[in-house]
Amino acid sequence: MTDDWKPPAASALDDAPFPDQLSARAIDSGGDDDRVHGYAVLGDLAVNYRYSDLVFLSLTGELPDEQPSALFELALFSVATPSVGVAGSHLAVLSRLTEAPLSSALAAGMVAAADRARLLVDRHAALLAWLAAPSGAPPAASCGAPDPWVATLAAAARRIAPEVALPLELAREAASLAVFHAAGVRTPDQLVGAIVTASLCGMTAEAIATGPAHLSSYPVRVPPFRYEE
Repeated sequence: MTDDWKPPAASALDDAPFPDQLSARAIDSGGDDDRVHGYAVLGDLAVNYRYSDLVFLSLTGELPDEQPSALFELALFSVATPSVGVAGSHLAVLSRLTEAPLSSALAAGMVAAADRARLLVDRHAALLAWLAAPSGAPPAASCGAPDPWVATLAAAARRIAPEVALPLELAREAASLAVFHAAGVRTPDQLVGAIVTASLCGMTAEAIATGPAHLSSYPVRVPPFRYEE
């Protein structure tokens, strides 16, 4: 430190009063039961609702009615099994091949999965706008060749809510977003949260099933490749 050193000038942060502890906005973990947005987790939600309803509540601040609840669970199922070639699952598996503990593999995979979910939602911004006010055909960028998987998802959605007519020309990821939208999960943050939460299921399955003994089955010598989002 030199003789002419002076402390930095005070800023607005220096003058503002701050509390001594963090404030919870959604979770109350005190008392005889934890609460999410005011609902008792063990005494109410665990007894009367599905786990997917707890996820819905966490994302929206409200519990869903019966039909949105079933649609939301269907949408979660539709994104719960990411391919091992998808960034998050691939990274988790690669970590396990190099003897990483499951906790580290999932931590790495979830970072990639969250970033992928954000890019997915951003890429389909035009579709989300169309779903909010449908007119004509859905955006071409969200469509693809006929896919039996999309037809299966559409049929399942119709069994839950006959009025939900999922456009069969949608690509898989776009079709899942459309079901989330029909369930009432619609903002980018809500969609990213839902996709990441669901994708942990398939990622965990692949990571648990993989270990260093499977290194010889990893395609090390392949042509250069890159992920296309």
